[in-house]
Amino acid sequence: MFNYKVGDTLKTGRFVRGEKFSIDYYDNVIDSASIRWINECEFILQDLKSKMGIHYKIIKTTDSSYTFEYKNAVKDPNKKLIVKTGTAYKTN
Repeated sequence: MFNYKVGDTLKTGRFVRGEKFSIDYYDNVIDSASIRWINECEFILQDLKSKMGIHYKIIKTTDSSYTFEYKNAVKDPNKKLIVKTGTAYKTN
């Protein structure tokens, strides 16, 4: 599960991640992406519809969670690079 904000509203989503694909569930939407692992702590998620990629880097782990940074996988010279952080929690 993960929390995210849309405007001032805090929302919760969840994902199921495998070796090659990730399925995200949020706001009654199901979204799928392919995964390309760079190493044990970094991967690129590429949306299957839009082909847009997000680069994730796991920066801290516990028994039940991990903290990560994420940013656009392709740098746009006309936009400021924004790196955000999040924490994912294991559920049963």
